[in-house]
Amino acid sequence: MSGSIDQVARLLLLIPFAQRHPGVSVAQTAARFHVTEQQIRLDLAVAFMCGLPGGLPGDLIDIDMDALDSDGLIFLTNADVLTEPLKVTATEAAGLTVALAAIREVAAPSVAALVDEVLAKIALTVPGVSGRTDVSLAAGDPAVRGSVAAAIAEAARIRVTYAGQARGVVTTPVVDPVRITAFGGAAYLIAYSLDRDDWRTYRLDRITAVEPTGQASSRHGPPPADDAWQSSLATSSTVTITVTADSLWITDYLPHRGFRPRADGGADVDLPVVDPAWLDRLLLSLGDTVVGLIPSAAATGAAERAQAALAAYRTAGLADDEPQR
Repeated sequence: MSGSIDQVARLLLLIPFAQRHPGVSVAQTAARFHVTEQQIRLDLAVAFMCGLPGGLPGDLIDIDMDALDSDGLIFLTNADVLTEPLKVTATEAAGLTVALAAIREVAAPSVAALVDEVLAKIALTVPGVSGRTDVSLAAGDPAVRGSVAAAIAEAARIRVTYAGQARGVVTTPVVDPVRITAFGGAAYLIAYSLDRDDWRTYRLDRITAVEPTGQASSRHGPPPADDAWQSSLATSSTVTITVTADSLWITDYLPHRGFRPRADGGADVDLPVVDPAWLDRLLLSLGDTVVGLIPSAAATGAAERAQAALAAYRTAGLADDEPQR
């Protein structure tokens, strides 16, 4: 199926292509534009009715319908106004260059080579746009990333060593990797966890090792969308954290449902919480810049972790003071 917007965009490329290649076959054209032969015929039927204002025979695009119907060949004329295909603007090319550079950061070597070719073509065809763009993407160790990419390409099951930040523990799940994606300045592995019997998302820079299992991946149905985490936020609970001005940075880096500045320079921030362990680690990392929390019971886990840490310090002879309540 092809919508009208897709068809118009395709016609703006198809018409100049047909003019430059008189007698090109419908099959070749369909392959070039990645659509069916029937779709090309439908596109040409629309082009046959298009042209300059007036609507007279000399105003409309001329297509040899006999050659099209009998031999499957395209002869298109009287479309001099569309002699050149659309070209990207410098702004569009710059955005495309940045996106390709991000892809290159997480791509397999064979794909990276193709990206380099496209970047070089952009630099040659769009004045003022460089083919080299540095993109800072948290993608982890290149060797680990390469092993993950190879496993995806080979449909191989792997065991990963993962230093999860939410719970602060290292796990070694067995997964069937599906794809690598990037958002928010970091690269992620979308994989099916055999341990959890569900889809999971792993940050690539927290995968420290990859071990082949010698088994092939299984099919588990369609993987979740890259932005599926937003759905989990939609049904999560909310805590209101009051922070001093030193920790206002969390409003720039963490999704939040509300932000209310305070007279002392701090703010009340409404945070969605899917995993309480994540909140524990956030509270511990912010320390005494947190001056309030609603509901207060949400701080129980962080308080218990802090008490356990102080106890460990005292046992090791590294702390003499009593734990703070």
